[in-house]
Amino acid sequence: FHQARNIAIPSPNSSSTTNLVFNAYDSLLDPISFSFSTSSLLLSLSSGASVPLEGGRVQVINFLANHRSSSQTSSTLTVTISLQSRQDLRVSSTVVYSLSFP
Repeated sequence: FHQARNIAIPSPNSSSTTNLVFNAYDSLLDPISFSFSTSSLLLSLSSGASVPLEGGRVQVINFLANHRSSSQTSSTLTVTISLQSRQDLRVSSTVVYSLSFP
């Protein structure tokens, strides 16, 4: 996320279960969009085609982007992604990323 200039979606002090959008410094990447739909997490760069990030053996079962801000100049973003095996539904994992923007 070193290319991100700011968090566009979700807005400060809100959450999203479907979208995460960054504005990028590099116009070739801007915007950087993640979207969650029907067991798939998709990535799109510069409004291009959306590409799934998970493989055929794994599905995304939950996505949450939580944007917290205490001022106009700093933000904290926590992204939670829950994954599950497509072959054995008993196998699952949750990953939490936490990022700070000055």
